[in-house]
Parts: sequence; C-alpha cells; structure tokens
Amino acid sequence: MMVGIPRGRILMPSLINVLAPAAGAVIGVLLFNKFLSKKLFTKVVSGRNFVSANAHTKAQALEMVPAADKCLVYVYRETAEWGDAVGMNFAVDGNIFGRLVCGQFAICEVPPGAHLLSATYDRRKKPLTEIALVAQAGDVVVYRFAWEKSGLKATPRGQQIGDLAAARTAIGAMEMIVPDPAAKA
Repeated sequence: MMVGIPRGRILMPSLINVLAPAAGAVIGVLLFNKFLSKKLFTKVVSGRNFVSANAHTKAQALEMVPAADKCLVYVYRETAEWGDAVGMNFAVDGNIFGRLVCGQFAICEVPPGAHLLSATYDRRKKPLTEIALVAQAGDVVVYRFAWEKSGLKATPRGQQIGDLAAARTAIGAMEMIVPDPAAKA
C-alpha cells in the first residue's frame, strides 16, 4: 500500500492550468502593442515632444517638394510582425527630428552636403544603425526602416527608396510625426 498519493489522482497539472497564464500574457502583450504603445512611446523623447501632424502639413509633405536651397530626408517605419511598439529616434547629424513606431513617418530639412542619418533608442547612447548620405540642393531622399533578423539578434536597417511615387504611396496612409510646436525647445 502506497502512502501519500490519493487513489485515482494524477500528479500532473492540467493542461489548462499550465497554458492559461501564458495565453493571458500573450494576449496582454498583443493588446498593449496594438492599442497603447503609440500613445505611450511616441510622445516624449529626450525632453522633446512629438505629435501627429495636421492634414495640411501632411498634404504638403506628400508633395515631396523641397525649398530650392534645401534637401528633404524622409524616414518611415512600416508595420512589422513584431517590434511595432519599439520607438526609435531618428536624427540627422545628431539632431533628433522624430521618434517613430511602425506605421509612422517624419521629415527633416537639411542643407546640401554630407550628413549622417542615425536610428537609436531614447536612452541608448550608441546608434543602432547609421547611414552616410550626400544630398544636393533640391534632393528628396527617402529611407524605409525595418528590423533585420540575424539568428537571435535583430537590427534596424535603412533601405533607400529611389522611386518617389512608390515612397509617396507607402507613406500616404501613415501617420506623420512632427515636433510639438507648443512644447518648449
């Protein structure tokens, strides 16, 4: 006779008791990513506020016409399978012009010449990726950023889009992010 094990009981937890907490965590992460991440992660970056552009500003941006003595640098992030909530700061020559999550774009007006476009997290000193670009007066340069997977590591990579019509179509449905004019610089 065995002592300590009730007759007819199995000492294995039920499958529901094991999977329910994991399923709840996955559902919670998905809901957070879908509904709350943009509200929480796009607003404040390095002491600067960013907001959605109004319809007029976005319409002007979609024209992709720079001033005669300037260049326009567009950066956008498409919706990804994962990493949507990870906001990245985009800077030209160290000056942050936008904090983007997937489905958003920003524009930076720069003088002609050589520039360094970088993407980083807010509290990270070292850029995740850097792209050297040389722009002439009147140029429009568009970069699409996406996560590139390599084994267990993922790194954001920028790809220059040469076809402005395709770029305009891609960013047309996205949200445009601009510095908040009401915020103190």
